[in-house]
Amino acid sequence: MNYRKQFFTYLAVVTFLLIAAYFGCNQFANLNIPNVVLWLIPAFAVLTGLLFIYIANTTDKSPSRFVTAALGSVTSKLLLSAMFFGAYVYFNQEGRVHVGLSLFVVYMSFTTLMTTMVGKYVRGIQDRLRRNSNESK
Repeated sequence: MNYRKQFFTYLAVVTFLLIAAYFGCNQFANLNIPNVVLWLIPAFAVLTGLLFIYIANTTDKSPSRFVTAALGSVTSKLLLSAMFFGAYVYFNQEGRVHVGLSLFVVYMSFTTLMTTMVGKYVRGIQDRLRRNSNESK
């Protein structure tokens, strides 16, 4: 199964759902979420896609480097989120609660998608390695 194609399909769906939730919250729930959140969603989608490609390429080269690549990717995304939120709060006091909660939802959505699909990708590699080792015996 082509896990990369499946991942990017799910990534597009999650991105669309988060943008729809943003507009739904602004229109129907009157939450007045700042517009910066609308820019965060595609930015996180691109970042998640790049990190997935990095993890997949690293795992293809050496399966033993999977843990380092996966933890480094999640940590870098978390630190970028914290730096963005800190800068937003420092420069802009209005709407910091909405931005903080929205950032948490966006981060968790994309990180959950990435870890789920990376897990499937690695299990596929393990199955392929097992089949190859059984055929060589």
